[in-house]
Amino acid sequence: MAEKANLTRRTALKFVGALGALSATAAFGQDRSFLNGNLLRRGSSGLMLPQMETTAIDMVTARSLATPTNDFNRIMATYSKWDYNEVILWANPDGTLTLVTAFTRAEVEQFWDAYLSSAHYPGGERRNSDFPGTWFDLIDSQYYQIDSVTGVETSYRAAFVFITWPDGVIGELYWREPSWTPAFEITMPQTFMEMLVAYENAWQTGDVDARLALIEDETCSVVRIANVTGDHRTRFVARTKSELRAGWTSESYGKVIELKRLYKVISTFYISAGYKLVLDVSGRRVERETVILFPLGPNRKFIGELSYSFES
Repeated sequence: MAEKANLTRRTALKFVGALGALSATAAFGQDRSFLNGNLLRRGSSGLMLPQMETTAIDMVTARSLATPTNDFNRIMATYSKWDYNEVILWANPDGTLTLVTAFTRAEVEQFWDAYLSSAHYPGGERRNSDFPGTWFDLIDSQYYQIDSVTGVETSYRAAFVFITWPDGVIGELYWREPSWTPAFEITMPQTFMEMLVAYENAWQTGDVDARLALIEDETCSVVRIANVTGDHRTRFVARTKSELRAGWTSESYGKVIELKRLYKVISTFYISAGYKLVLDVSGRRVERETVILFPLGPNRKFIGELSYSFES
């Protein structure tokens, strides 16, 4: 009996060792499905994802160490090859919006080549907060940038939502603090929370008009949805309310069956929230995890939806 027990134990340890850092309990408690060599694990929605508990923080730390080197090759080495989704949004002094996107490897390389030729990041970031999940990391940070021509150093505050895969960073959702950001008021969190709840209620009931009523006239949205195990991927960019309506009512965006908020962060210039969703997509039941960055506009409405979703 002892010999049989030892054999069973050796077999179990051998199996666990093959899974790397997983413990025996985790190994036998997980669905042992793999994608590109990565173990698929159940996320908070029941969706199978390859990210480990520390994937996001590990990938974002690697990026954070690479960026101050201003080394193009080192920065590019921190990117995932699974998907690319760089979304950079800021407000100009006249209130208009500038959107910069990079959705392919070539576009990401062009983005960094242009950035590094015009400016560089010296480090010395002051991070106000860091909210990591398993596949995303929301960072609110004060950082510095030096103009390569003039040598002038400029300070910015921005919200970054980094999206990650086990082999690197997929991209980021970025919103820079605009000049219209008001000073903090005691009732501000309550007001913004009520607005978020109203948005969620309209989303859940399919009331697109009610959602659009919470959006600024000067608007911009970028919505990416990626299937975890298949090739189905969609994205829409909306620079007008009519384009946003079209994106929200498209078949690939889906109709909500169940919606549950997983987290929320409320600031003076943005709101961020994560969701577990069950949707009807073209008659098919789909599970989805979504992270959204809502930039706040001059009239205290959402400028739009900057989001990334994984779905089954």
